[in-house]
Amino acid sequence: TLGVPTVAARTIHSAALKQLLFFWPTVFGGRTPDLITTKGSFLAEAVRRAGLTGEIATHNRELMRDIATEIEWAKVLEISPENYQQEAIANNRLVRLPNSKGDSENLSMIAQVYEAYESLKRQERTLDFEDLLLLTTAMIENEAQVRERIHDQYRYFTVDEYQDISPLQQRLIDAWLGSRKEICVVGDPAQTIYTFAGATPSYLLGFTNRFPEAEVIRLSTGYRSTPEILFTANALLRSNRMGHELAPVNDHGNQPVLTEYKTEGQEAVGVTNQITELISQGEGPENIAV
Repeated sequence: TLGVPTVAARTIHSAALKQLLFFWPTVFGGRTPDLITTKGSFLAEAVRRAGLTGEIATHNRELMRDIATEIEWAKVLEISPENYQQEAIANNRLVRLPNSKGDSENLSMIAQVYEAYESLKRQERTLDFEDLLLLTTAMIENEAQVRERIHDQYRYFTVDEYQDISPLQQRLIDAWLGSRKEICVVGDPAQTIYTFAGATPSYLLGFTNRFPEAEVIRLSTGYRSTPEILFTANALLRSNRMGHELAPVNDHGNQPVLTEYKTEGQEAVGVTNQITELISQGEGPENIAV
């Protein structure tokens, strides 16, 4: 509409998938692997192959989700199954398994599942989302013809939510960009929510170190919330030494009530109790949001 017909707006994963599928016949050859969108069935089989069905209940969906998160964390940091236990301990990655005998043993079992999972994928000729990023990155880094074609086709880059970029995603962005400097990033370090999956705001915070000539535009006006909510948010940011404060422009509203909990479990119980009390007082459930 603006006269630039060749703009592509995609997630990092969808852009990588499109490029990998396009270049696969010439770079790798053979049938294109299937992409698995959920790890559940593969992890259940990996637990069986690792001989851990007695220790890990594959019907426990929360537990299997936690194991999947650990494998995803390891892969975006390019940590192999052999090094997972050591790195997980160093990063305080503690996963509770039923009937566990200690954190170290738990992590050792997850490493075994991780290794069996990778072996199963190779056998079944499948890729997960982390493989997708890794293979596309390696393809661009190691294949000159692929790299030249991608660099010629994609000239300028804008990356949104840059505070939630993982090391593997950053490596792919670097491969796309090459030695050029035509990149714009948008983000807020105070809104980082995927650290559990390996994301880090360090790339956003260190952007001007890498690109000293970059122009920094700070968005410091809060248009969504009342001054009372922004004042509370600013106080939290100030106490945690993160992000920058926002100036309100909206009309005043009610003073928010801020409640602090020591654990996630206490928070869940506290929020549930508040909802129950509101409904008992006649408040409609449709007026309550979490």
